Amino acid sequence: WLESYRQGVYKRFAVAHERYAVVLQELHKHRRTLVKRAMATAQVLAFTMTTVVAHLGLLQELQLSALVVDDAPAVVEPVLAALVTTLHTHQLILAGDPLHLRPTLEVLSHGNRNRADASALQRMATGGLVGAVLM
Repeated sequence: WLESYRQGVYKRFAVAHERYAVVLQELHKHRRTLVKRAMATAQVLAFTMTTVVAHLGLLQELQLSALVVDDAPAVVEPVLAALVTTLHTHQLILAGDPLHLRPTLEVLSHGNRNRADASALQRMATGGLVGAVLM
């Protein structure tokens, strides 16, 4: 009888788990709709790079007039290039202290020689390519 009882519990658990998966999928769908609606009504959006990556699909659909990316000193050129080429935004504004937060890279053995330890924003600021640097 114990094995029969155990089988019944497992079966009920499997059904409950399937229902949970369906509800969770619906919840994510509704959440995406709400986030998209909120983003679509905004004239300017500001995110950290992590949030940009998390909502990249939505941001690609919206074709924003301006997007502000905070903590930009942590962004390296390949990521910045990918962001510029995948987003359909008229203005991409990078914000952050170019000398404060450096990129986190796994390998920086040649960092001092080829400046891999500097962010894209830091190189733009020192190279004169940044529109405004507030000190």
